[in-house]
Amino acid sequence: MNQQFFDRPQIAVSGYEFKGMGIGEVLDFLERLDVRFLELWPDNVEGEDLSAVRRELEARHMQVSCVSAMSAHRLNQEVTEAAQEAIFRSLALAKELGAPFVTTYVGSNPGRDPFTTIKFYVRDLEPCLREAASHGITILLENMFDHRGEDP
Repeated sequence: MNQQFFDRPQIAVSGYEFKGMGIGEVLDFLERLDVRFLELWPDNVEGEDLSAVRRELEARHMQVSCVSAMSAHRLNQEVTEAAQEAIFRSLALAKELGAPFVTTYVGSNPGRDPFTTIKFYVRDLEPCLREAASHGITILLENMFDHRGEDP
């Protein structure tokens, strides 16, 4: 990671709001605003040649600050494997594009108390943490865990 990331405050813009736009168009927009960091969502690069995306970022002196594993995939739901796969995919994107972080979500599960939810989250995240550590990537826990109003 470029030391500039930590030297002074920077703004990273979430790619979530750019659904349906090509990554080149997103980067053009951010460049006009002098924004150098993008929180990338997998949808932002769906079907894109990642080596070309990396070259586009480098040409603009931009970096992916983190990759989101997307809130649709949460480890506290019934289909743990799907959430793990989404996290592994985000880790692969982070590795390919040089992002130091991947953001994950817990969310709620009305059938579990908060302590059980955390226990299962930690357990189910373990294989993802091993993969992240092997590439020097840090997994972050999104603090906006209930934007759908599902937490009782």
